[in-house]
Amino acid sequence: MRYRKRPGFRIPSLTPIEADKGTLRAGPLYWGIVFGGALGAAMLVGMHRLLHYEYLRTGYVFVTAMTAPVIPMAVVLTYVPRRRPRAVFTTRVEIPGTKAPLFARTFAMFLCYAIAAGTMVYGFITGYPVHAFLWATGPATAGYILMEEYRGIRPMFHARQNFALSPTAIAITSLISQETTLIPWTDNAHVGTTTFDRTQILPDTAANKPPYTIAFEGSFVSQLQLDRLLDHFNTHPHDRQLLAQPEGADLVQTLLDTTPQP
Repeated sequence: MRYRKRPGFRIPSLTPIEADKGTLRAGPLYWGIVFGGALGAAMLVGMHRLLHYEYLRTGYVFVTAMTAPVIPMAVVLTYVPRRRPRAVFTTRVEIPGTKAPLFARTFAMFLCYAIAAGTMVYGFITGYPVHAFLWATGPATAGYILMEEYRGIRPMFHARQNFALSPTAIAITSLISQETTLIPWTDNAHVGTTTFDRTQILPDTAANKPPYTIAFEGSFVSQLQLDRLLDHFNTHPHDRQLLAQPEGADLVQTLLDTTPQP
């Protein structure tokens, strides 16, 4: 009898439209978590009033506290993907992003640490420090993950992510690392697949270059909109000179506004 080796887990690679749909679903998903937490807290309140079991009071207070950090994330992740990006002209055409997701994650991080500390204090007051420690590991771990994801609070003082279009290239500046990825129009690049939060920009095979890797960190520009910009200026080289003039911002704004939504 022959056995087939089961395929291992593969990290999904998303097309631009799939990635944009996932970004739009993030806000409702977080609101679902908030609703679930509120429903769980309400059930515990009802059980506490019915059974008068004091441990249930701790349960609904803890569930309510753990739901609180999710609310600002739900608000921001609902707003940012639906916000209309705006092209502005300086010495070139720029599309600035926002630090709202970073602010929300940082607030959630501090709130998680505060919940963990408050849980420990509550445990010592009530005489159950071991139980409190077990409960506190949840918010403490969540706070640590949020801190490591955005490298602490230093990015709070960084400039916003920015897409800058010039007659020669598009420059994408990262919010977290502040590194700039320069993609010349002569590469005839297009948006490739996204794995986790990293998106590949694929140059044309004739350019003989490796893929560029970028992250959308508080950007109002969707992947479909970025692909539309790349495609237009790749195929309309005479329009590139407009990117050094105020009229270029109007052209870029039109391209952004007329990109079909996923």
